[in-house]
Amino acid sequence: MIKVLQVMAALREGGVETLLHSFCECVDREKFHFDVACFSHADGVYREKFEELGCKIIALPSKKQLFKSAKALHQALKEGGYDIVHVHQDDLSFLSILVAWRAKIPVRIVHSHLGKYPHSLPRKILSAITNPIMFRLANGYFACSEKAKKEFYPVRLWDRVFVMQNGIPTERFRFSEETRKKVRAEWGIQDDHTVVGSIARMTDQKDPLFLVDVFRILYEKDPRFRLMLVGDGVLREAAEQKIAAYGLQDVCILTGARNDAWRFYNALDVFALPSSWEGLGISFVEAQTNGLPTYASLAVPAETKISSLIEYLPKDEGPALWARRILANEGRDPHPALDHRYDIRAIAEEVQNEYSRLRIGSRGYTPTDPPKIIPEGGRS
Repeated sequence: MIKVLQVMAALREGGVETLLHSFCECVDREKFHFDVACFSHADGVYREKFEELGCKIIALPSKKQLFKSAKALHQALKEGGYDIVHVHQDDLSFLSILVAWRAKIPVRIVHSHLGKYPHSLPRKILSAITNPIMFRLANGYFACSEKAKKEFYPVRLWDRVFVMQNGIPTERFRFSEETRKKVRAEWGIQDDHTVVGSIARMTDQKDPLFLVDVFRILYEKDPRFRLMLVGDGVLREAAEQKIAAYGLQDVCILTGARNDAWRFYNALDVFALPSSWEGLGISFVEAQTNGLPTYASLAVPAETKISSLIEYLPKDEGPALWARRILANEGRDPHPALDHRYDIRAIAEEVQNEYSRLRIGSRGYTPTDPPKIIPEGGRS
């Protein structure tokens, strides 16, 4: 059996956590065992879900306590007997990769989920120093998209990067009229209301304040519009203040963090998420799978297009353009024609093959029961 420690920043309601949980659901547990380590929010909404799958949750000290967190991670690695450490922290992965290298973990994977994104000058300088070292200490390289690969890794590594699509359990996100009625009833949404919303953390990256501005225009055009923001984050208070300043408190719903966020796609009529940057953006795939008219910013990779339901819009022309395009949408397609390349079951099989390839290729490993390796001509 191959033991893998997945190292996360936190166990919140984010896309990376959702992806990893869906992946764990599909893994062959006779060949792989996963545990999860995180530096904050160890008791977040996903803890119980991971534990139900047999994953041990290892709560590490905050990275602000640098030496303490490094020591705790090193101890966890030594005690756990892991074959693979898979780090999901982009350019903050350096500490975890360094500790895994010092602990002599055979396979050390760094995973780019975002690619390039805005940083303060000190953070940029730090990344410029640590990333080249991290790339040398790692021996496995993952990215969520071609964009994330090319923005994060040096050209010399591109041929070695495994692009792990952010897969979803497709059937879970199919439209359900029954679920739609239940969720809308729970939140007091009437049949004639048109609900625009997003399912995302409320952070600068996802820009919920821009979406509030879009909604204000929509509501002025048609008072049957409602706004639903599913998720939580540092900008929640700012969003609430802006909503109050516009006098829209009675027509906006902020659900906070949810561990059943997938249900809320059914309650929406339009999905809009004006991200400032994305490595991929799995929620756009989920929304299209649910049949929703979907609106994304130009910062979202074109790889998210799995149907004709998605439209990419500039933000620099302001919220009025977004409002016009949303008003012109043709409504939900309950049975959309989809490109199924993001089905998590197929992706999980690919990732297990890649784990096996890396583990067997690492020094000093003699498998007694070799897992299936990707066939010649397949993905590597």
